[in-house]
Amino acid sequence: MKCEQLGIKYYNFHPGSTVGDCDVPTSLKAISDSINAVHKKTTSVVCVIENMSRQGNSVGGYFSELGSIIQGIKYNFLCNFFFSF
Repeated sequence: MKCEQLGIKYYNFHPGSTVGDCDVPTSLKAISDSINAVHKKTTSVVCVIENMSRQGNSVGGYFSELGSIIQGIKYNFLCNFFFSF
């Protein structure tokens, strides 16, 4: 994984947007599935998921959406969450 090669311990990202291509639950599952796929390739990089502001088709602006992502992650010890207000 590129982060490990560069010595980066934390990878911070926003969940993103459905861009109108799918519903929110489908998007949240895709995010969890992607995080799980990444966790299979690393033992040291921690994903830091930052909440979003509720605009348009964005996901991760409600705590319930972040909760859905968390519930879908198999290796929660490799995740941290950052909430900005």
